Amino acid sequence: MKKKYALVTGGTKGIGRSIVEIYAKNKYNIITCARDNKELQKLNKELESTYDIDVLFSSVDLTQKKDCKRFTSLVKDTVPHINILINNAGVFNPQPLLTESDDVFEDTFHANVFAPYYITKELFELVEKVNGHIFNINSVASKKPFDNCASYVASKFALQGLTLTLREICKTKNVKVTSVLPGATFTASWAGTNIDPDRILNPDTVAEAIFACTQLKGNAVIEELTIRPQLGDL
Repeated sequence: MKKKYALVTGGTKGIGRSIVEIYAKNKYNIITCARDNKELQKLNKELESTYDIDVLFSSVDLTQKKDCKRFTSLVKDTVPHINILINNAGVFNPQPLLTESDDVFEDTFHANVFAPYYITKELFELVEKVNGHIFNINSVASKKPFDNCASYVASKFALQGLTLTLREICKTKNVKVTSVLPGATFTASWAGTNIDPDRILNPDTVAEAIFACTQLKGNAVIEELTIRPQLGDL
């Protein structure tokens, strides 16, 4: 049986960690990246011992184009194909538009827009080989503005446009494309807050919904997956 590969950027924490877990549990070999090499090594050990799969990982800073290219070169040199490509890694740095530094805007766009752009372009042929599925982890912020996080909102609007364009391109290439729009989800961004668990999503729930999208048979594709807490946005 041909090995299955799932690539998830930002796989050590939050939604990315939950996505990695569910695909590893279902016997996908995992490809991932993050900034913290110690966290990656820990993840590698846990996945390989628990699920008996192969893990390819690299410590990279996805705000840097050279790191994106280094990561995609490693992937192309190592694996024969990619069944699932999930652009998950991103930056959330909420600050008022008129007083934030230019670096906030630039770093946010590099992580949330440029990195998915580079990674998808470089690895598309590996996905196309097996009629794979591409997910971009977007946000409900790609459809509505929120106070004091203008750079994040702008980047997610841009990523949504990129994803919709990719979907059009892939209609005739037999590659599925899904834009995932979670509401507030308990990740490192919310650490240390007193948020009511009923007002925020569990990252495992988001991962389960994404995995379900990949189980559709035949020519069906979930183009857009919006997930919110029952009580709505914060």
